[in-house]
Amino acid sequence: MEKYSIKEQIEQPPLGIMPKDIYYKIVALERLKGLKEAIANYYNANLPIDIEWVKEYNELIAKIKK
Repeated sequence: MEKYSIKEQIEQPPLGIMPKDIYYKIVALERLKGLKEAIANYYNANLPIDIEWVKEYNELIAKIKK
């Protein structure tokens, strides 16, 4: 007679998909990281920073903090 652990006896369902809200938060964090790098690069090069980058940065910060 073979012994099986309880974990082996319970069938696990297949993995589903990542929840949408978590996925979009990860995407937003990656975009925010890119914006930070771009803004820092332009700042360090003494170049003008695109105002659209700053607006998007501020929007993402607000969205992530919700």
